[in-house]
This record gives sequence, structure tokens and C-alpha cells, in this order.
Amino acid sequence: MGLKLGRSGNSTNGRVRSVLLASICLSLCLLVSPSIALADQAADMQALFLKAFGTKKKAVPSQFTVDLMIDGQKHDAVMVFNSKQQVVNRVKSVDVIPQLKTILKEDVFIALEKALGDTKEVSFEWLAEHDIKAAYDTAALSLNLKLDPEQREPLILSLLQDISSSVRKDNKLEASNVSGYLNLYTNTELTFQDGENYSDLQLQLDGNLTVNKVTLESQLTKSDDDWSLSNTYLTYDEPHNLIRYRLGDVRGIQRNFQQGVTLTGLSISKDFSLDRSQESQPVASEKLILTTRSDVIVLLNNFQIERYTLAAGTYQLEDIGLTDGHNDITLKIIDSFGKETIKESSQLFDNRLLKPKLSKYSVATGALSNDSDKFVASGIYQYGLTETITVGADAQLVGDQLLLGADVLSANELGSLHVGTAISHTSAGGMGTALSATFKSNVMSKQKQVRWELGGELHSKGFSAALSLDDVTLEDSDSLRTSFYYKASKVLQKKWNTALGLNHANYYDGSNDLTLDLSTSRRFGKGNSVSFGLNYADDTDWSVKTQLSIALGGKTSRRKRIGVLANSKDSSLETRYEVKALNSIGKDSLAGNLIYRKKGSSVEQRVEGSLKMQKFESHFSASHASTSSTDQQSVQVGINTSLACAGSECAVTYPIDNSFALVGGPRNQKQAIALNTGNRRFVYADDEDSILPVTYSALIPSVGKKAVIHLDDYERQRISVDEISLPFGYDPEKTEFEAFSGFHHGFSFNVGGEPGTVVDGILVDVTGKPLGFKGGQWISTKNKDKAIAFFSNKSGRFRIPSVASGSYILELHDYPDMGAVEVKISIQEDGIQDLGKVTIHL
Repeated sequence: MGLKLGRSGNSTNGRVRSVLLASICLSLCLLVSPSIALADQAADMQALFLKAFGTKKKAVPSQFTVDLMIDGQKHDAVMVFNSKQQVVNRVKSVDVIPQLKTILKEDVFIALEKALGDTKEVSFEWLAEHDIKAAYDTAALSLNLKLDPEQREPLILSLLQDISSSVRKDNKLEASNVSGYLNLYTNTELTFQDGENYSDLQLQLDGNLTVNKVTLESQLTKSDDDWSLSNTYLTYDEPHNLIRYRLGDVRGIQRNFQQGVTLTGLSISKDFSLDRSQESQPVASEKLILTTRSDVIVLLNNFQIERYTLAAGTYQLEDIGLTDGHNDITLKIIDSFGKETIKESSQLFDNRLLKPKLSKYSVATGALSNDSDKFVASGIYQYGLTETITVGADAQLVGDQLLLGADVLSANELGSLHVGTAISHTSAGGMGTALSATFKSNVMSKQKQVRWELGGELHSKGFSAALSLDDVTLEDSDSLRTSFYYKASKVLQKKWNTALGLNHANYYDGSNDLTLDLSTSRRFGKGNSVSFGLNYADDTDWSVKTQLSIALGGKTSRRKRIGVLANSKDSSLETRYEVKALNSIGKDSLAGNLIYRKKGSSVEQRVEGSLKMQKFESHFSASHASTSSTDQQSVQVGINTSLACAGSECAVTYPIDNSFALVGGPRNQKQAIALNTGNRRFVYADDEDSILPVTYSALIPSVGKKAVIHLDDYERQRISVDEISLPFGYDPEKTEFEAFSGFHHGFSFNVGGEPGTVVDGILVDVTGKPLGFKGGQWISTKNKDKAIAFFSNKSGRFRIPSVASGSYILELHDYPDMGAVEVKISIQEDGIQDLGKVTIHL
């Protein structure tokens, strides 16, 4: 049977033949489409084989190795197998199945292994039966697996950010073995009154010396011509165990009904601040299943705290830090089609809770500081029982006074409840008991309910006597029987923050103390605010307090503020004109106040200011006070400074509290170099000639000098350099550093690297023709491991930003057999060495 195709004179017959022809072609396509689909992969593989091996083969290899991709992520290579139709349809079991162990849920993987048995090769159909879609990508030469999100172990995403992830390994600093600082605080006051003058000089020295992991601290104070030594102790930390040992003048941790005691002895405590990466408090987590690539926005109490762009899969958002009280957690999920899904949850949090199965303790023992004849032992223990319950126990022995206590903290949907109890015993007063309870309401932040808290204590008379740390017997008027307090706050009319406070105490002599505070405040635009307060106390009756604060100054000038405070309780009036600092350090850190005070017949005018420079900080004031019978003028000036040393380097700075780093510039430093810590950016003023940024943490003043960066203990902190102020030829890899300090550690290092030269040149062949788009490296003749990569542009021109002095051999990737090219680099006056045309002998 044949088909005659052609144009017919009859248009109707022509249309019939066209429809018939289209139907026959469609039928043939449907019949052969399976064969075509199977042949496509074979053809692709044949083409790739031809490209790889250059000769035509009748068949590609029956087995070969390809990359494994699981949900878009690359894994170890696997061996795959062809069918007789040249289609990849199987994979080697021992190659693929073990790689799924850490990805699939445990029960899913065990079921998969059991179903696999001793099978050596797994077909794609078998994988599909177990919800694993497999396909071979002929273009990428990879086996692609797509898993069911429900079967995957969630990918953990921690909201605890590591700010040091971008810092090079060799730029992570090591603390000096020996470091220390000596802070000097001075205060001089001159007073003129009734024709006479008086002067008073006060000095205080705070010393610190750290050798490896042991730190010695002490304080020497001069007042009224007397010198006294205090706060002397040794500290040794074991961060991996979260344990701190302290020997010398120590203080026991105060908890429940314990008294704060200072003693000379030994303390051992578990301190979570020694490793801030460990969460000691309960945190929130949220599970996500994404079917498409999506943007995920995380909000806590309506504030955005993180944003992710994630591929399809299962995720677990961990370490969502909570605030005290009720927390609203919102996840906004925007998929690849633009559809937005919102997932909401809530969680109550109390910052006194411990994570489940986590414990905390502290013990101290020695002699009472102000009475060496009294032996002291004090200790506390806390344990996280569940996510919402933490229990504790405590004990304290001071001389013959013994105190034993226990407490429990519980948080639920209604609020958090803390209950404590204690038993005391003394040889003179006998037994005593006490009970305390506080309850803080759980306020749903979206409902704007009243926030309230109440609490109270109940003491037996014997217990009150046992709380005395000296030998004086308490009178009945000093012995507390009961106490009660209530606090509440609410935002009225969406603008006025209103608070109520009530306190009542009853003593064993029958007396009572009652105070009542009612206040409301409102913040207006541009930083203005006003507040009103009403107070009642047994001894002063009712009083009213009013405060007004008005902000002045624009965005480019110093911020200024006028404040007025009036209080009928003591018939006082205070007006204040305040000028804020523009920067935390330098000349722009100057700040001050003009103050007028009137209290009864007493009047005072006062001016005060403060300034913090690189090497010191200062505070100063001048005042004039007068009453109906006296007239007094006084001037006060204080200057505080510090000498910090790390290794063999020392520098002067303003007083140091924790750790520090001494930072120097390169040997060819031309000008001051600014430094910053953390994620602070350098900001420059448009209307100033100085190339220094407006704000910075420290300044390297000149060559050979050191800047001092103040650091926090047990924090991972980034130190960045203002590259604009670095000289030509600086090493761009030496502009960002990271310091992880222990307890009062010191660091010393230089930024900018070894002085280098900017190297320019043009690559040409022996005929003078430019060699464009060529990549290579300059290798030091003294250190073969030191190689500087570079690339030429279309014209053969190249520029290397920083090359240290020395001899280098040139290698080009495209010409492994090229003739040797050696150049000598030296420091140039203008920082640039032009090699001209560099001829390559091919």
C-alpha cells in the first residue's frame, strides 16, 4: 500500500489528505517514542565517548565511574552499569548505599539495608520502589538521586553565627605565653570654702599578669594617705571542662537566702562563659520540609533574626535564642513559585532555666575576709530537670551559722514560678526557717495584656537572727517577718508605658514599711520623652516626680539633649544640658553636661566632661554650691591610663578590663592605620581631607608604634584593617585577623604583611607579540612553596598587588617547556616596579 502525496485540485480532498497524513505521523511517533527515549541516552553516551577517546566504538564501556549527586549535593563517586540498550540503569550497591546512612533517617536506612540483602547491583527501578528517584545525567556524567524529604534526617541550621568563617587559617592569632597590664586611676579634687582650700589625691593600681593559663590579679589603693591591698587572687581556667579555679580573695556565689560573703580561700565553679558556643539555657527549634527551592525568613517577636535561601529538603532550625518571657516564632516560607506560607509557634522562656540534664555548681571555702577567725564554706548546685523545670540546692557555713536551702524554678503557659526554702541553725539562736515565692505572668505579646509579677518572703524569728554575719544581735525592729511585692506594667493607648509597684514589709516589733510607685512615660519622635511619677512611703507620705527630655541637634552635628527633673519628695529641681560624643575614641569622644540643681535652700551649678584618647581617658568637673550659710567651689580632674605588654612588646592605652591585642603596621608604613573589631564597617566623611575613617576602634599612629585593641574574654573576635590607609605593596591576605582570647590574654601581631612592591609588566613572545589571557605564577627561588598566581589581560599586561623583595622564576600554565625567566624584585620609592616587556621563549 502506498501513499501519494501532492496538491489536489479539490481543496476539500486536500484538507482530508492533510489531516490523514498528520494522524498517521502522530501514530507513528507514539509507536516509536519509547524507543526514541531509550536511544537518546545511548546517543548522548556515544557522543561523549567519541569526544573523550576520539575513535568510534560500537558500544561504550559496560561499567564506569561517575559522580554521585544527592539532592544537588556532590558525594563520593560510584560505579554504574549499562543495559544492552546502552542505557545506565544500575549502580554498585557498596558504592551508593553506605553514603545514604548519614542522610536518611535511621529507621529508613535500616529498612533499606534489610531489603537490599546481598544484592551487588541496585537497579534504578528498585530504588524508585523505595522512594529514591535515580537518573543518569549524560551531560554532567553524574548519577542524580532525589530523596523523599520525609525520609531524610533534617539538615541542622544553627542560628549561632560564626563571625570568623572567612578568616584565613594562618591569620588566626595565638595568645602570647606571657602578657599583662597595669591600670592607673587618678583623681584629684581641690575644694575652696569660706576662705580655705583643701586637696585630695586618690590613686588606684590594678595589676594583671598572665603566664600561659594562670592569671594573677591585685589592686592597690591610696586614700587619705593610707595604702591598702585588696582583690588579690590567682585564676586558672579549664575551658574544655567549663571549670574555673580561683585562689585568694574570692566571693561565694549568692543564691536563694544566702548572704554575699567575701573570703580568703579557694573557689571552684562551673562557668558557662568559658565556652560561649555551648548553650546553657533552653533554646527553640523548628522543623521545615521544603518541596522547592525557597527563601526562609525567621522572625522572633516580629523582628527578623535570619534569612536563608534553601534547596528542597528537610531542615532543622536550631539555637533560636529566646528572650525572657513569652516568645513568638514566625517562619515565612516563599517557594520558587512565589507562594508564601507562614508557620507560627510560641514558647515561654525564663533566663534562669538550665537545659535538661545540664548542671551548674560553685563552691568556696576559706576565712571570712573581715574576720579571719571565722571559717566560711559556701556552695550552690543547679540541675536542669526538664525544658521547663530547674532545681537547685545550696549550703552556707559562716562560723557557727549554718544555712541549708533548696529551690525550684518552673515555667508553663501561665508564667514562671520560683519557690525557695531554707533552714538555718546557730549555736545561740537555735533553728530558723524561711520560704520565698515569686510568680511572673506569661504575657502574649500580640495581645498586649498586663505584665505582672508578685512575690514574697516569710521568715521565722530565729531565721532572721541567723542571717547576721557579725556578732551584733539583731533588734526586733531589724527582724523581718514577712515581705510582699507586686509589679505590673501595660502600654495604654498604644503610647504610654505605665507601671505600678507595691512593696510591703512587716517586722517582729509590729512595725510596717509600705511604698507605692505609679509612673507613666511616653517617647515621641526624634528622641523626645516625658514621664510622670507618683510615690507614697510611710516616712515621706505622697510625692510627685516629673521628667522632660528634649533632643537637639541634626544628624551631622553632635547630639544634644535638654532635661528637666522635678521631685516634690525633697523639693528638688534639676535641669541638664547634655552634649553627646561623636565617636567612642579620639577628639570626637569629648562629651559633657551643664547641670543646675536646687534642693531646698541649696543650689549647685556644675559642669562636667569626659574624653577618651588612644593612650588615656579623662573626666573633669567644676562646681559651685551654696546654701544660706556656706559657699563652696570645687574642681575635680581624673586621668586613667594603662601599660599593656604581650611578649616583648608594650604599649600605652586607656584602662583595660579583659583581654587585649597589640597591633603594629608594616615596616613601610607611611601614615596612621585604622583598625576595627567585629563586623563594624569603616565609614568616611565626604567633607574632610583626612583619609582616615570617621569611626574606628584603634589607630596605629606611625611605623614602629603599636595600637591596643580591647577584647572580651572567651569571645571569638575579628580584627580588620582599613586597607585605604595601608602603603603600596601591602599583603591583601594580612588585613583581617581573628583572636580567641582566654582569661585576660594578650596578643601581639602586625598587619599588612611584609613590605611588598606592586609589580607591572607585559608578557610577549620573541617576536614582541603580546601573550594575552595567560595564567601562571611567580615562584620564589628561596622558598619553592611560595608562589604568587597572576593572569594577563587581552594585551598581555599584568599587575601583582604585592610582591616581597627577592628573586622569582616565572611559570606559565600553557607553556610548561618555556625558557627560564628570572626577575629580581626590590622595594621601590613609589611602591611600583615596572618590568616592562617580559619575553617568553617558547
